[in-house]
Amino acid sequence: MSVLTKQAQRKVQQVINDNIAELRTIPGFVAAEPGFPLVDGTFITKPAIIVLVRYKRPSSDRTDEDHAPHRLGGYPVHVMQADPLRQLQEIDAATADRVMTAAAATYTYKPIEGNPIDRPVTVTSPLLCHVGPDAGWPVLQRFLQDAKKTLAVAIYDFNAAYIAKTLISSAEANGLDITVNWDNTPTIPGESDTFKEIRQQLGQRFRDVIVETGSGHRFANSYHEKVAVRDSTAFWLSSGNWTATSQPDIDPVEQPETGAGPRSARLVMRHR
Repeated sequence: MSVLTKQAQRKVQQVINDNIAELRTIPGFVAAEPGFPLVDGTFITKPAIIVLVRYKRPSSDRTDEDHAPHRLGGYPVHVMQADPLRQLQEIDAATADRVMTAAAATYTYKPIEGNPIDRPVTVTSPLLCHVGPDAGWPVLQRFLQDAKKTLAVAIYDFNAAYIAKTLISSAEANGLDITVNWDNTPTIPGESDTFKEIRQQLGQRFRDVIVETGSGHRFANSYHEKVAVRDSTAFWLSSGNWTATSQPDIDPVEQPETGAGPRSARLVMRHR
């Protein structure tokens, strides 16, 4: 693996120092540093000046004077968008507060009449935060097994047979009533073998509801929810679907042998 040597770093940094005034004129300038540029998903292992900006605008939105110089001191100049943490690290607290306030004022979301997203909710119960996919299924499995009366699920993709098996066993053991809301996109997930198995095993205790999407509906494109509510008292929320890739059947925290490579070293965070 190629590494930017300390000698190369010093040379590039000197060019940056000599031209910092010009670099700061680039709109949205955050910082400039030596590094390898990422071009079309591939690192170019030649020393370059990396200019970090708050937001990298598309070329159609930039004027000639907005463009950074192509080269300085013999080194190519590449503009990249700085991640939020880096942007905050480069400014003081007072400025950070002003920046975030200004950013909030640019939101373009227009609520639909009666949309509950605007209702404030205060959560006072303990939260369990975990890192997925490594700790995804161990946490979700316990959540499902602890359901006593009802389980309401909104999910986009659901095809993991072991999750279906847990739903079925929980429903049979506790007399659980399950409702699943899913997108009307063909084949996802209502007509999958997973859903057919749940319907067959649970009968009237299982109900699935199609959420219509598209023009004129509340969800104009897709219904991408991944949330479950247990007994109207606890909720599970994730960015991952109920699939073998998003919620893999592994437990590298409690059972390290089920992990693969660096997965077993990932962190599980618990807030109590």
